[in-house]
Amino acid sequence: MEYRSDDGKRSASRASNVRQSPCCSPGAVIGSEGRTGGGAPKLNAAEAHPVQRVRLLWPTPEARMKARESSLTDSNCSPAKMAGAVSDDVRWHFKTGCHEGAWDWSVGAPDVYTLEAVRRPSSGATSRHIPVRAYSATTKTIIRVESGLEHDLLRDLDRDRQVRWIVGQPCKIEWSQAPRSGRWHIPDLLTCDAEGTVTLWNVKSPEKAKSEEFEGLTEATRAACTEVGWGHKVFTGLGPVERHNLLWLQGYRARPEWTSSWEPLILSGAEPGCQLGDLLRGGHERTAVVWHLIWSGRLEVALSVRLHPETEVHACLD
Repeated sequence: MEYRSDDGKRSASRASNVRQSPCCSPGAVIGSEGRTGGGAPKLNAAEAHPVQRVRLLWPTPEARMKARESSLTDSNCSPAKMAGAVSDDVRWHFKTGCHEGAWDWSVGAPDVYTLEAVRRPSSGATSRHIPVRAYSATTKTIIRVESGLEHDLLRDLDRDRQVRWIVGQPCKIEWSQAPRSGRWHIPDLLTCDAEGTVTLWNVKSPEKAKSEEFEGLTEATRAACTEVGWGHKVFTGLGPVERHNLLWLQGYRARPEWTSSWEPLILSGAEPGCQLGDLLRGGHERTAVVWHLIWSGRLEVALSVRLHPETEVHACLD
């Protein structure tokens, strides 16, 4: 099964860029069942992922370089910090445009903006996971993730204003002294933030994350990351309400072309005590901009609870 997501470029009229919001009709809500009043997004029955027609983009070297230069200019983001001494029994493998194989940390850390996936996720007839080719608004490329749970993490990271780069299946770590069954590991995602801090992510369901095997792998991976000045985190999923709220907001990742006409007015109106229903009054163009500003973090709401007209909202001006 293939999930498709929108790269944000629509060629139809303004009216076709707007989806009916869940707060446009009285009493409409987004809840833990993912249902909305007033026209919810069409969901794929298998995993409730939005299905949208797209033009797929692939992570070309030109796209990676353009995003890297933009990040460095906008946020003074630097490549990964210089690594210290690395244990002899730990080997890191990376793939870039000009390198593939074991990395020599004595020359410093690799430029994460040049990293490519070291493996391509796949599944068979008996597999429980479903690989996804997901569009990232952060990198403006397609990122291959291995499951719906990884896709949930990607959606969450994609709207984090501090994240500047994301790589799927970013590296392979080998431990020469480990038992044969645990000698190597490929983390699920890598992120680089505005300060240049690099983090490796492992994704696991809450039940499997408690296993002794995974806890041992997490400890070894975290120790390897600490040696080279990187961070490590484990993602076990989102609550059902927050997940469905993010699924809704994903449809508003693309910045509407008329945003500049509405943004100052909307942000100035999001004063203490402002409610979501108040901001959504004013027509389809204004409604689309409000949802986009929530997705981008310019407007803040509590996504862990149901969204409804009385939901409090305030502007984030930093």
